[in-house]
Amino acid sequence: MKRKDLICRLLAHFPELRKRDLEGLVEAFFEEMTRALVRGERIEIRGFGRFEVHHGKERVFVNPQNKETYYLRGNRRLVFKVGKDLFERVNTPPRAVLDLGTQTFRLALGKLEADGLRVIERRRVNVRLGEGLEKGIISPPALERGLAALKEFRNYLYDLGVSEIKAVGTAVFREAANAGEFMEASRKLGFHIEVISPERESELVLKGVQAGLSPDGPFLLADVGGGSTELSLVKEGRKIWEVSIPLGAVRLKEGFIRAYPLTPQEFRGIRGHVARILSELEIPEEVSLLVGCGGSASLLAALDLRLTTYLPERIHGHRVSLSRIETITEHLRGLPLSRIRRLRGMEPGREDIALPGLLIFQELLRKAGISELVISEWGLLEGLLLSF
Repeated sequence: MKRKDLICRLLAHFPELRKRDLEGLVEAFFEEMTRALVRGERIEIRGFGRFEVHHGKERVFVNPQNKETYYLRGNRRLVFKVGKDLFERVNTPPRAVLDLGTQTFRLALGKLEADGLRVIERRRVNVRLGEGLEKGIISPPALERGLAALKEFRNYLYDLGVSEIKAVGTAVFREAANAGEFMEASRKLGFHIEVISPERESELVLKGVQAGLSPDGPFLLADVGGGSTELSLVKEGRKIWEVSIPLGAVRLKEGFIRAYPLTPQEFRGIRGHVARILSELEIPEEVSLLVGCGGSASLLAALDLRLTTYLPERIHGHRVSLSRIETITEHLRGLPLSRIRRLRGMEPGREDIALPGLLIFQELLRKAGISELVISEWGLLEGLLLSF
């Protein structure tokens, strides 16, 4: 982590502060540490470790030419002694989980600690494995992209020495006739993919959401993916109703969008299709909270916050009103792809499926009569980590 990365992380935790103020605070923090160490003081941060200045022994040096004796003062050395908590955290190997979806392959590293799950790192690659899924297969270019992403993940995990790995496949693996071909190639790379049912997927997502967000009262959970949307009604911590519907960002894009910008008629057509599919749903109870997770939900938060860097801390728990989503979707539909790519918060590789994903959340809010969406960055990956 570099200095600028530290400042970005601090901005995520303290969005009310200005960047230049945080830069000043970081500069002042390290300056005070430096001054204390120059004075020979010890700096101790409980649980993390302590910095100490050690004085080397004086040395006697005899010049071989003139035989004169010199006394050399010992150099001062800066020593860091790691704290117990940090030592245990560093030396406990993490576990890795992979969510291989229709649009995105995601990787998370995490550890179960005394105070709960700690996610160390998240990585994601937009592979669009669902390309060609309308024909019932994974296309050859998509298959190559997916395997290339897995090779990158494998090399990364090998360098870290991670041995406990769990990988699951969702909608595209359930539907593609040639999914077995991809799974066989994945096994040769060291990944054994478990194809999970919509019910199991929903169960894992809920486990992750509840661990990371702890919503109060009954809520509707929507996991919008590339090929499908999993809906669950949660009451008193239990799932009392669930359904999987064939609405996904990639599926809608391939079925309805040929080019950007969309005409008003095209926009009304795709929005009407989503509304018609959702009109057939019978949600058992009225709820006042909709929680969204998945790539489209994260993208919506990033666009609303106008993030230039992916910061899960800012995205997690962010709330977006229905009116704001309507404003964003109306703006997206009138832009060419070249402009959409340059929007602050836009994730590379999702520019052409951003609008369909956001429309699903928009129409879900309308269907349920809810005024805002709460974004959860915790979901399937965290549920997998908790289920090891």
